Amino acid sequence: MSLIVDNKLNTTGKEAIKETPIILALDEAHRYLSNANGEHSRLIISRFADAARQGRKEGLGLFLITQDPQDIDDTVFKQINTKLILNLNNDAAITSLKVPKEYERRIPYLKKGQMIIHSPDNSDIVEIIGLSNCVVRHR
Repeated sequence: MSLIVDNKLNTTGKEAIKETPIILALDEAHRYLSNANGEHSRLIISRFADAARQGRKEGLGLFLITQDPQDIDDTVFKQINTKLILNLNNDAAITSLKVPKEYERRIPYLKKGQMIIHSPDNSDIVEIIGLSNCVVRHR
């Protein structure tokens, strides 16, 4: 992923992929982006912080997936604008999301198909509830 980020943000050279919009998804993000203990960890965190900071204007989206948002390094987490929040039961994880208290209290009770979307760019938080029945026919 670091190679893709480097090439996407690179504006020179044959490897540049500047014109291609990309969304990177990193599952279990806390494993890779938690507090840096070594040089390699610090380099990965630095690259992802740069990607989060510059990505929008360069057509690079990051989708970090974790059940432990409190473990994501602050340099990366502070750059994340929009959060899709599913059910969480860990108080530290819920508090780290920094959503209004009225929504914070609802997070442990979200059911399958429900999520809260929080973006500081929008004044309102949106709660999404999935359909009770599938509307797509499968063969």
